[in-house]
Formats: sequence, structure tokens, C-alpha cells
Amino acid sequence: MAGTKEILKTGKGLTDHDNYNEFCRLLGCFKANYQLLDLVNMEDYRDWIRLTAEFTLKSLESWQWASGSLYYLLGLWSRLVTSVPYLKGDTPALLDEYVPKIIEGFVSSRLDSLQDEFSDDLSENLLDNVELLQDQLDCIPHLCRFKYERTSICILTVLEPILQIYMDEARLQASADRSEVFHVETKLAWIVHIVAAILKIKQFSSLSGESQEKIDAELSARVFQLVNATDSGLHHLIFCRREALIEWARNVGKKNGFVIVIKRSDKGDSRKARVTLACERGGTYRHAKNKPNVEALNRKGTGTKKCDCPFKIIGVKLSRPRRYGEISKQRLDHAILTFLQHFRKLYVADHVADSSKQLYIRLSELLGLHDHLLVLNLIVGKIATNLKCYMAEEIISHSLSLFFEMACGREHFPFLGDYRCSRSRTTLYHTIGLLVFMEDSLLKFRTSMDPLLQVFVSLESTPEEMFRTDTVKYALIGLMRDLKGIAMAINNRKMYSFLFDWLYPAHMPLLLKGISHWSDTPEVTTPLLKFVAELVLNRSQRLIFDSSSPNGILLFREVSKLIVCYGSRVLALPSHVDIASKYKGMWISFTILSRALTGNYVNFGVFELYGDRALADAIDIALKMMLSIPLADILAYRKLTVAYYALLEVLFNGHIVFILNLDTSTFMYIAGSLEAGLKVLDTNIVSQCASAIDNLCTFYFNCVTLGESPNSPAALNLARRIAEYPGFIPELLKTLFELVLFENCGNQWSLSRPILSLMLISEEMSTNLKAQILAAQPVDQRHHLSTCFDKLMADINQSLDSKNRDKFTQNLTRFKNEFRNK
Repeated sequence: MAGTKEILKTGKGLTDHDNYNEFCRLLGCFKANYQLLDLVNMEDYRDWIRLTAEFTLKSLESWQWASGSLYYLLGLWSRLVTSVPYLKGDTPALLDEYVPKIIEGFVSSRLDSLQDEFSDDLSENLLDNVELLQDQLDCIPHLCRFKYERTSICILTVLEPILQIYMDEARLQASADRSEVFHVETKLAWIVHIVAAILKIKQFSSLSGESQEKIDAELSARVFQLVNATDSGLHHLIFCRREALIEWARNVGKKNGFVIVIKRSDKGDSRKARVTLACERGGTYRHAKNKPNVEALNRKGTGTKKCDCPFKIIGVKLSRPRRYGEISKQRLDHAILTFLQHFRKLYVADHVADSSKQLYIRLSELLGLHDHLLVLNLIVGKIATNLKCYMAEEIISHSLSLFFEMACGREHFPFLGDYRCSRSRTTLYHTIGLLVFMEDSLLKFRTSMDPLLQVFVSLESTPEEMFRTDTVKYALIGLMRDLKGIAMAINNRKMYSFLFDWLYPAHMPLLLKGISHWSDTPEVTTPLLKFVAELVLNRSQRLIFDSSSPNGILLFREVSKLIVCYGSRVLALPSHVDIASKYKGMWISFTILSRALTGNYVNFGVFELYGDRALADAIDIALKMMLSIPLADILAYRKLTVAYYALLEVLFNGHIVFILNLDTSTFMYIAGSLEAGLKVLDTNIVSQCASAIDNLCTFYFNCVTLGESPNSPAALNLARRIAEYPGFIPELLKTLFELVLFENCGNQWSLSRPILSLMLISEEMSTNLKAQILAAQPVDQRHHLSTCFDKLMADINQSLDSKNRDKFTQNLTRFKNEFRNK
């Protein structure tokens, strides 16, 4: 603390950007390594916290210089305030004084920074950088709610004038300065993101829940006002269809006592299509030429409805909605959707709406929203507007994520015809599936699947020579994304049987045909493989077939055909093919096989019993794909890493014979990748590697050490390879011990399993490891550590049963604590 205080006071070395960033990281580690009580009781704490606050405020002002470092500083303050409820004693933490200033500085700096960003390239705007934006907003909820009343006043003071300007602009017939609208929308987007971040958590600090609900209502009311303004007046002025414009005009006219008619309609043969609407009484009555005046013939005059009403409106068909194509409006609507998402989780869900009375009382006073159903209607309206008016992938996708909780009809939205938005089809059909499966109705399911059935029939009837056309390509992509959405909505056996019987056997050949023809096109193979990965996932035990049903086996055979077809073709692709796309198809294939092997709906012994090579071929091609990827690439691509080690764990757990029957170089490559996996940062991957190693060592211990089946081919292969590479087992044990002793691992239970298996394989190896660790310690501590090692194996017998493993885990925990307290 004294050292950092000196740097904060003098600023020494902070002019270098790398030093500055590392210093911010160092400050961020204070609360991660020390309790707030420890910090407060330090002699230099008062000066240190003051200097840190000043440093943070300066960093906020210098946002261009410190944008990448703010995450660490805000994280420090967030962790400090979350520890306040647990602070004991009378020594003040002084956070009451500094945290509100930091929030005020954050809000003002975000808005001030926009002036510079307006002149930059739009792609550099922080609102478009999701990861950096999330980093800066992650710490906001706790900081804002720490002194919520003061923070809310600050936000409302900034928000209300900008909101008023925006609402005034909505009432204009035309905007005199479009750049002003751009500036206002960008500022509002930032403030709405901040309000949304606050709503990520419900309450914190000394304020009562009711008081916080009232403040939440004050902030939320302004955003709801903004929701209404974004799609009205100047900020809307578009309709998705010609009929919608005519209907709107007639309804408005009817409310005001007028009848609106179509005066002129142009379909747009030589110019943009347009329609002119006017009042029924518009214009004046004109006598027909060459005819006498009726009054001159002494006939009774009947008068005319024409009164020269000046009302006229012209609707023009746009190639795309003008306002909804502007980046500033998209940023604002993205922020609004984020706010609605958090508000719904916090105050609209059924289990929380009844307990939020104070919030809805205040919302009723401000906007007339007296319960969550009215808010729900507002959210539905916003989603519907976005789906009808936008063609932007991000907004469509974000809107559909909210669509999950809403009840909307199966209406055709324009974005479905745009390939750029094809990924959003999965979300839409997921939601449709949830609605369809609310009733256990086979008739309703088949009716809802009729549009997809038509696509299947069309693709199945396409000749082989026509299957590589763009029409087939986009139809197949859309079909696979739609089917994945439907499959994601299934959560019980009956609904799954509806889908499976609909697909198999009639339509499964199309999937194989698609893979075989488009294996070199990731745009097609990725959605197809992802659908299959969803189809084989036994979520909520939905893939439990009757005991007399062969469906599980039939499903796996189809999956095996797909994996073998894709794997054999992708391995034959030339080396210049995009590596990332190639690996993507491989990791999805690994995921498919992992899910199929662990689904518990197939008795895999049947395949060997009846000479069916479906299982052997699937594992064989998966191993070939694994071996084709350099270990460095496996560890470099995150999703590939996860899928690779998940499949290895499955293979070592239930199908280890396939691994042990591999040639020596292949086996050692896989074993070496397990050791490398132990050293990655992901706890889940480390646990998977530990499980695979434990299964390998357990097999050796049972079959070779205890001699249960020492002459089996698999046991002989394993014994020979361990003899050929005597350093393999000791190196694994050393790596595992280092993880337990020197790392803050949260999966010690998982690591203890392979450690015991390895130690029981060879007592000599355990003794050598003990000697290595003792030799690395100071002489005066070796006796104590030697005693700890002796206790490690206390009451442990030569067995790997559950009771013995649990006892060893307890001993290992005790050993670790004594080792660290040496």
C-alpha cells in the first residue's frame, strides 16, 4: 500500500501506457487479495483511498488514454463497496465520500467522450464494442446502488433535458439538423445502458427494498417514455406495408370525424411506388362540360360533399426504412432492449411482479403503468415494431431473445427473407416451438411443421446436378436453422417423439445429402451440424425411448453416417482452406459424438455384438480429425478446446478400449494433450483432463496392478506403452501435485481422484516425487513436510473404491493446508 501510495502521489512512471495499465491492474488486485477490514486498518489507508479516488477520476477524464484500464479501477471500487456490509469496527472506509463522485465522473466522462467519438469512424464507437462496453458496465450496479439516491439524482439531471429534446424532435414534421438527432440518440444510448446495468441487480446498500424500488421506478419511467418516443413522430414515420399506412390514416381520420380515401395509387412501374390519401370532402365540385347548370333547369339543388378540405398524405415505398437504417437509432434501440431485458427479469417475471408493489405504484403515478401486464404489453409492442421495421441482424437477434417470454402469432416477418438475418430464424422458431409444444397435440405439431415439410419436399425432389445452386444452399441453411429452433423447444419425451417420427426415416437422408454435397461450405455445414448436435442432446431426459423401441440405436446410426461423411470429406480438403471454418465443423462434430455417447439412450454393446461398425467408424473418424489438428491450435481456439477435451473425457470413461488399441504415437499424442490440458486456465477443462487420466490409471490399476485381466489386448498395450515411456506417469503426478499445492484450484475434488490412482500404481514413483518436493524446500522445513507427506497416505489402502477415494481427498486437503502454512 505504501508503494502504490507513493506512485499515486508522484505519478512516477505512469506516463508510459504499459506501466499505467499494469499499475491499474495492481490496484485492482488489492481487494482480490485482502479483506476491506485489513485495508481500512492500515496506517496509510486514508491517504491511499483519497489518492486512488483522485487517480480514478483523472482516468475517467482521460478516457482515450485509460479506456482499457478503467475495468480494473472500477472493479476495485465495486469490490470495495460490496464488502461494506461485512465491515466490522468503527474505522470509516470513506467510501461514502468518494464512490458517488466516481459515478458522477463516469457518467459525465462517457457523455463528454462522445464529442470526440462523433468525429471518428463509426466502427470505433464504444457502443459498438460489446466486450469493452460490458467491461465498463459490469461494475456499475454495485457502485450506483451504494449511494443510490445521490446517484439517481445525478443520472436524472443528465437524462431529463436530453430526453425532452428527443421528444420535442419527435413532434417535428422534419428535422432541420440530422446531426443533432444523431448526437442526442448516442447520448441517450449511453444513459440507457447505464440504467440497464443498474437493473442487473435488485438491491444493495443500506436503503430499504421499497426505497430502491421507488428509485428504480423513477429511472425506468424515463426509459419507458423514451421507448414510446423512439417509434413515434419523426423517429418512426414508416409502415411495413402499404395496407398498414392506409389503415392507420383511416383510423386517425375516423377518430377526427373524417373519411380518408385513396386519391391516387401508383404501383411504381417507372418510379417508386406511392399512394396518395386525401379527405373524402377534399377539392371542389366541378360541372361537367357541355352540360347545362342544374339550377338553370329549375331542378332542386342537392348540394355537394366537397368542401375543399386541404388534407393530403403521400406514402412512398422505401428500399429500406430510413430512420431504422441509421446507426444512432440502432445503438439506442440496442440499449433499450438491454434495459427491457433486465427490467423484465427483475420486475415482470411472475415470481417477482407481486413483490414489487412500490415500483408499480410509482410507475402508475408517473405513466399509468399500474401492473406488470401493462409493462409486458409495452415490451411486446417494442419487439413487434423492431421485427417489422428493422433489417439489422443485431437488433433482430436481440429482439427475438426477448420474444421468448411473449405470446406472438406465427407471422411472417421481412427479415426471414434476408440471408444476413438467417441466424435469427433459430430464435424465432425456438419461440414458435415453445408455443406449439404448450399442448400435447400431434395434429397441432404436424400443422405447424407444414411449411418446413414443403421445404423438405422441394429439396428432396431437386436433382443431383442442381443441388449445388444458391437456391438450394439458402433453402437448406434456413431449414436447418428452423429445425434447430424447433428442437431446442422440446423438453419432454412425447414432444421429442413427435419430431423424431416426423424426421425418421423419411427426411434423414436429406441431411446426409446436404453434408455430402456441401462439405466444403461452412455456411451450410455449420447450421446442419448444429441442428444434429441439438437433436442428439438428451436434455431433460427427452430421449428416453420405450424398452422395446430401437429408436436410440437408429438415431445413433444416422449420426454416425453424418459424422463419417463429414469427417472423411473435411480431412480431404486442401490445406489452403480457411482453418477456422474447418475447425468449427470439427468441434461441432466432436460435440455431436460426445452428446450421443453420453445420452444414455443407446446400448453400445449391441453394435459389436451384431458386427455393426457404426460406433467404431464414428470414433475412428473423430480420432482422425483430432490427430489432424496441431496441439497448439487445439489450445488456441476456445470452442475447439472445450469440445476436444469433452470428447476425450467421454472416450476415456466409456470407450477406453478404442484409445488403448491405437498405435503408440497416436496414444502418446492424446496422452500428451491431456497433460497440456491440465495447465490451461479453464477449471472445467482441467477437471475433464483429470477425469480422463483417472479412468486411464484406474484401468491400469485394476487390470495390471491387481491382475484382474492382465492378458487382455488393451491391458497389454497400456502396460507396454508405460514401460516404453517411464517418465509419462511421474510427469502426470508431478503436474497434478503442483496444481493442488501451488494453484488456487476450485476443483480439488476432481484432481484428487487421478492423484490417488497414480500413487497406487507405483509406490516408488510416489517416493521419488516426495523427495523432489522436499529437496526444493528450505532445510529447516523438510522434516515438517516429510511428516505431512506421511499423513497423506494415512488410513489409505490399496483400493480405488469410493470410500477410499473420499478419505484420500480429505487427507489431500489437510496436506495442502499444512503445506501452505509451513
